[in-house]
Amino acid sequence: YDMGDFLRMCVRGGTKNPELRAAMGEGTGAAGQYFVPQPLSAELIDRLRAKSTLIKAGMATVPMTAETLYIARVGSDPTIVQHAENTADLDNEISPTIERIQFTAHALGVVIRCSRELVEDTGVGGGLGDVLTNIFAKSMAVEIDSECLFNNGGGGNTINGLKYYPSVPTTAFDGTPTDYSVILNGIGALLSRNADFPTAAIMSTRSYMKFAGLQNSLGDAMRKPDILQDFDLLETSKIPVNDPVGSPADDNGSAVYVGDYTQALLGVRTDLRVTTLNERYAEAGQIAFSAWWRGDFQLRHPESFDIQTGLQP
Repeated sequence: YDMGDFLRMCVRGGTKNPELRAAMGEGTGAAGQYFVPQPLSAELIDRLRAKSTLIKAGMATVPMTAETLYIARVGSDPTIVQHAENTADLDNEISPTIERIQFTAHALGVVIRCSRELVEDTGVGGGLGDVLTNIFAKSMAVEIDSECLFNNGGGGNTINGLKYYPSVPTTAFDGTPTDYSVILNGIGALLSRNADFPTAAIMSTRSYMKFAGLQNSLGDAMRKPDILQDFDLLETSKIPVNDPVGSPADDNGSAVYVGDYTQALLGVRTDLRVTTLNERYAEAGQIAFSAWWRGDFQLRHPESFDIQTGLQP
């Protein structure tokens, strides 16, 4: 069975497929709500991972066993001192701080509509399951990337993204890239803070194509510096290209997020949940499926990131 079989079962309220019936077990909820069977959920999550730019960059996932989860992180590095005999000099004021970070589950959802005839008539192998799985995965991956990169949580019931995360430095580049210096600036900023070498730089599609098209004085494709040969430049269309730059401001700026993304954590609270909306679009002869995800975004080490702003076309 595939996602198409599962969604048809949601519409019809049952299935003759013994494997799907066995996989559902007690996964049927009230009001047309169903938990996606584990094999299908795992396939969808795998596709979501493949489509998420942040996960490609190295972001790790953390299971959340409750609505809130606390994990420890180092708030400041310890200071090593040279000890003098019979002197109480180890207890200094600059001591390491172990602090906690809190994950709070926030919800993201998506609604997908299709005709009732398509759901009922598309058989096994007809492609419905594969298409819907890709749509669910892609839409969720893009939105999770967007929330985790630059959503302004503001202390409310939404994810606080990297752009607004406390202690993440921002550096104004304010210009048009003619070489890879803006990327090197971000890497240098991390290394100067004793952070590990970054795993990737995430940027807008416009900036990505700008770097891809860089040329040297002879008109040939510009070679990356050796330090960047195995360094990932990644793009997402969700990073805006209309940020204000300069004074007076031009609304054509964008940002590059340089970081060690192994220090970024995606807390996952809820397995994928799918609800059928049989009545809402009945006049149009359509059936809708809503999918929900709950989780949060936190940084284990905010100093492992640097945001270079003001990149112009």
